[in-house]
Amino acid sequence: MKRLVVALLLLTFVFSGCSGAKQGNKGAEGTPAPAPLVIDESKLNNDYVIEEIKEDNTKEGLESIIKYPKVSNMCDKALEERVNGAFKARIDKYKEVASMMGDVAGDTASGASDVKIQQVLNVSYEVAFRSKYTLSIKLILENYVVNLEEPDEYFEAINFNLRNGTQFELADLVKNKDKLTPLLTKKVKESGKALQKEITALEDNQGFYIKENGLVLYFQTIPYTTANVGPLEFEIPYDEIKDMVKDQKIWEKEPASTSMNEYNNTINEKTRPLEALSFIDGKVKNVNKEEATTMILSFEEIQSRYLSIYEDSLMEESVQSELSKTFEYNFDRNKIGDIKDEKVRSLVKEILDGGYSIVSDEGSYTPIQNYQVLEKYTGNLQDEVKEYIVYKAAESKRMNEMGNGGSTSWSELAQSIITIENYLGKYPNSIKESEMTSDYQYYFHAYLFGFDNSPAFSYETNKIDEKLLNSYRQFVADNKTSETAKILEQYVAIIEKNNNTLCEEIENYRKAITEDPDVSQ
Repeated sequence: MKRLVVALLLLTFVFSGCSGAKQGNKGAEGTPAPAPLVIDESKLNNDYVIEEIKEDNTKEGLESIIKYPKVSNMCDKALEERVNGAFKARIDKYKEVASMMGDVAGDTASGASDVKIQQVLNVSYEVAFRSKYTLSIKLILENYVVNLEEPDEYFEAINFNLRNGTQFELADLVKNKDKLTPLLTKKVKESGKALQKEITALEDNQGFYIKENGLVLYFQTIPYTTANVGPLEFEIPYDEIKDMVKDQKIWEKEPASTSMNEYNNTINEKTRPLEALSFIDGKVKNVNKEEATTMILSFEEIQSRYLSIYEDSLMEESVQSELSKTFEYNFDRNKIGDIKDEKVRSLVKEILDGGYSIVSDEGSYTPIQNYQVLEKYTGNLQDEVKEYIVYKAAESKRMNEMGNGGSTSWSELAQSIITIENYLGKYPNSIKESEMTSDYQYYFHAYLFGFDNSPAFSYETNKIDEKLLNSYRQFVADNKTSETAKILEQYVAIIEKNNNTLCEEIENYRKAITEDPDVSQ
């Protein structure tokens, strides 16, 4: 009952229709829409900055983290104020809903007042499309009661015409929106979604947002699906609607932004990692996701190219001696100032400022790429590379810990393996497919054979490590549809059949499955 009440509250109070579409261009409380702005179109550019604002509205009985965009550096201040005003109006409504939910958060499903519940209402957003003419923002509300319900989502979109400061209606995009209906029904059929109510036409206030390659029509969970399915999105490619589009400029693809041109003119093969990272830090918010992704991938290449250079520099006997005197066995960046030799101290600072870590490897100090420095940029990146960076950052953290006296647990290996498998399944043609596959093969081999100081099977008894065997079982239980889990399930059966003792059958099986593991299916 509580989910239904909250859903109705969101749909009626926040949205202007069951689709969750924006309230057109109407002002507050249905007042007339603000007049179009008079903007010098020749001054429009794509160099404006989109900054994430995060507000914590959590209180007793309610968890509410609200993230929303704020634009700056627009060529027209009135336009900038209008865009931010639209965001603020939406966010204020969400806060009001959250406040109302918080007031009744002490209730229980049974109505007893002596048992408290924890309600969650979080808000996030995605920049669906940005150009000098168009800005489309998708807002996502997540709502549920902790330990009682699955998270449910609601969508809303704000689609701005940056040439006059108004918000697009669907009728502003296409000459005859009724012609979208057959395209929509085709997409619904192709999706194979099991619906509680059939979708045969656009809604009165159809929810939509603009993407670079098309138009997305969305429908809220109620009355079409259930919470475990969530809202529905159907993307219609631009090529299928280009003949009915009113204004081609809405989807116009632009040349590189000023910041991207500056990056291309500044960064070259001689650029040091710290120079590239410093440039990116100052410019990444001024570019679109495609350009930001290009910057980060370019930086990664620069880092890789310089890695061997820094390795050689650190391996010089005088440098290693100085580092050993300063840090003994474990590198500590807080003690850099204690390095007596000025050249060594300068080299170490350059390496760290270039996005590397320095770890102790068998008594020698060596640099490794530290993807944790790139995590703060993930909100600016395309999903495929964003998820890659998040994964690599977690690996960097683990490598730092290992390189300075820590160790890798079986559960950490298992987590890395399933993360990679899920990534390759989600992005089968990823630009990072080769790197991720290589990581998978390395970690899966380690998961089956162990390490020199932590073998899978005891050197003395030939018995398998009990914690490792339990890790295999847990992996299988937690990842029912995983291809790796299916392999491990067979492997566990073979191990148990042989009384958990290493034998020829086990050895042959694990060698066979690590030759060419296939995790992409």
